[in-house]
Amino acid sequence: MIVDKGSSNGTHLNGQRLVPNQPRVLRNGDEIRLGKLIAHIYFKSS
Repeated sequence: MIVDKGSSNGTHLNGQRLVPNQPRVLRNGDEIRLGKLIAHIYFKSS
């Protein structure tokens, strides 16, 4: 899960800005942008 807590730059999930305080489920391959930082999410099965 990812939640934007009202950040000034916003949090983006796959190019869409998150609504503050509304949790979103992260899925394999998702892209998160926090200001200028971009992260790709990959889950590894054990």
